[in-house]
Amino acid sequence: MKNVLKIKVIKVIGMIVLLACTCLQTSAGSDSPKDKMETEKVKQLLKLKSVNAFYLYPKGSWSHDECPRNLGMTEDSLSSYIAHNFNYPYDLIGDTIESRCTVHLGVDSAGSITDIKSLKLSLDMPELAKETRRVINSLKFSGGPEKYDSVTGQWVPDTTSVIIKFYIVPYPVETIDDKSSIIEDLALLGSYSYYGSNGWGGIPVSWVLQQKLKAITTAQEKKELVLTHPSSVIRFTAFNGLLEEHDPDCAALVKNAVTDNSNIMCWAADCGFSEKLSDAMIMRLFRDKSTYTKADSLEIDSLVLYATNEGASEYRGKLLHRLEPTPERYARVKELSKDGVNADALYLLAQYRRAEDKETIIKALGEYRVGLDKHGARNGKGIGRTNQALECILLWPDKDFIPVLEKLGDYELTRKYHSYQRVYLFYRVIMEYDNDWAYKYLEEYFAKKQAGKVYSHKENFYRAYYLNKHPHERFLPLVKKYAKKPSDWDYYDNK
Repeated sequence: MKNVLKIKVIKVIGMIVLLACTCLQTSAGSDSPKDKMETEKVKQLLKLKSVNAFYLYPKGSWSHDECPRNLGMTEDSLSSYIAHNFNYPYDLIGDTIESRCTVHLGVDSAGSITDIKSLKLSLDMPELAKETRRVINSLKFSGGPEKYDSVTGQWVPDTTSVIIKFYIVPYPVETIDDKSSIIEDLALLGSYSYYGSNGWGGIPVSWVLQQKLKAITTAQEKKELVLTHPSSVIRFTAFNGLLEEHDPDCAALVKNAVTDNSNIMCWAADCGFSEKLSDAMIMRLFRDKSTYTKADSLEIDSLVLYATNEGASEYRGKLLHRLEPTPERYARVKELSKDGVNADALYLLAQYRRAEDKETIIKALGEYRVGLDKHGARNGKGIGRTNQALECILLWPDKDFIPVLEKLGDYELTRKYHSYQRVYLFYRVIMEYDNDWAYKYLEEYFAKKQAGKVYSHKENFYRAYYLNKHPHERFLPLVKKYAKKPSDWDYYDNK
């Protein structure tokens, strides 16, 4: 029995030794040249290569290559010191967290840090705060700060405070000038930043890369990127670089991109949104009149109107609201109106006032339940074209639309979740008929159907009347009797 137990113990010890050897081999294998190279690359990423530091106090007027009196460290050298010594927290490297930092220091007459009176980050990140505190504590000035004594007219020691402000941007910007690396990283980020701020005190990495890419590429290289690169972010960045240079080919590049159906994720500070690249390029071009002619503008409008896909869909919607209903456009507008995706085409179609098009508008008006659940809330599916149809009837208040308008009115009284815009348009449309039917309908709508007890109806009835530049005065008695002035009227509407 003792021999059997002894054998089992030996087997267990043997398994432990084997497992330990396996672990040692695995550990030794991780020390390969490739792994060492990857480790060095991570270390480089953990270093801040670009820091913009400046003094808030002592106060003075000096440039980056000068220094506050007696400190012996310029803003440029301070920036360089922080960048060289700051080790970006490893756990945050994948999140590319940026932050604004303000530090209030106590400095003695010898230039040594006595204490950190306060350290404020725009983001509450303990890891960043800990590393910032370490780097700041390692600072050494050549002397203490001085202040001007207006009584004696002399500079005297001021050991109370030095206040420094700088931005933490975790990307090795200044050490990378390789176009392919920048393009690869920017494409990988997959977003475009309109501003050099993320809204929380930091500088977006995408913004830094965008500026770098625009600076190190020639005009011809930018054009090739716009025309051929698969990433919409790279194409848009290169296009904006050309616009900033007032390149004469910008309009031609936009014409070529009108049918580009790709999306681009954009950020304006901390607000993110997606838009079509073609829309973004068109609207960006039209902000700078030096980059296109009137002929270019007309040609782009024509290309957008007759494009066979949904490229530049947002711009097309705006275009359809400002175009004139000319005879040569009618066939195209009618074609677009039959497609539910181009709901804005109904607005232009109504201006032709052709009897044959009434059915198209009636169909769109009747889509008031589409995209809504049984309580009237959005269900995540495409919304109907009812609001666009109401805008049409504002232009063309025909009696043939009345039966569907009455059904819409009944439906709006049953909704638990309301659309302010739809209710507002509904009252605008009814009053636009400006006849006895409209007056009687609204009176019954409030008196018998109790519309005033349904959320937002009284307020939107008020808005519908008073926001009309030319209100129909026959409805004023009803407005005084049933409408209610919105609580936010003076702030938002009556400006």
